[in-house]
Amino acid sequence: MLKKIVETNVILWIMGVIIAIGILGKIITAVTLRKLVKASSEMGKSTHKLMKLVKAKFEHTIMVSEKVENIHAFVEKYIFEYCVCGLHLHTWRYLEKQSVWFCGVVGCVGAFLNYRFGSDTEIIFRYTMLAGVGMVVLFLAYISTDENHQMDTIQVYMVDYLQNICAPRYQKQQALQLQKMEEMMKTPEEIDENEEVEEEKEEIKMEEVEKVLAEEVEEEKEEKKVPQEVILREILEEFLA
Repeated sequence: MLKKIVETNVILWIMGVIIAIGILGKIITAVTLRKLVKASSEMGKSTHKLMKLVKAKFEHTIMVSEKVENIHAFVEKYIFEYCVCGLHLHTWRYLEKQSVWFCGVVGCVGAFLNYRFGSDTEIIFRYTMLAGVGMVVLFLAYISTDENHQMDTIQVYMVDYLQNICAPRYQKQQALQLQKMEEMMKTPEEIDENEEVEEEKEEIKMEEVEKVLAEEVEEEKEEKKVPQEVILREILEEFLA
């Protein structure tokens, strides 16, 4: 069975499939992360399905529990569950990383089996070269972009928007809704009582203002009386003299 596998070059085809999967995983991951970075940087007006989902779930959670205790964990959960082409994003990242080692292992196994069954040196060298070249190509593709930094950037943008913009907005909306509900639930008697209290406050203010005005008028009258008494006293003194 193994000899037939070696003779039909099945292992070479397996190595080619592994290399293709690694490169495909890299392309899908790179494109997806680029889109997520752009969408998260303008999350408020983004139409990306992940951003819309996170905003909707966050609003629902705020309405139910009034607060999200750990926003970082909330965001990480939905990024972890995000699917692209039928697989989770972290699965594509895992495939592109592990394909480097799978390619090397399969190439070494193929070279060993060919050596064991007495194949030509050229075929053994072909397996070794393909394994080495495949590992180098996949490794260069893997390090061509800093995926960890992109993931951190996405989380920072999303957490910043949810914590500093969404949460205060939703809390204000809830406060206004509660206030409206309380006003609607008030009975006519409570409304009349509130109006009476406000009228009494206004009457008290008017009385205080009238008292202040009356005091000012009396003070002006007293100031006018003093000069008249002084004038009469001066006239009497001149007449008696």
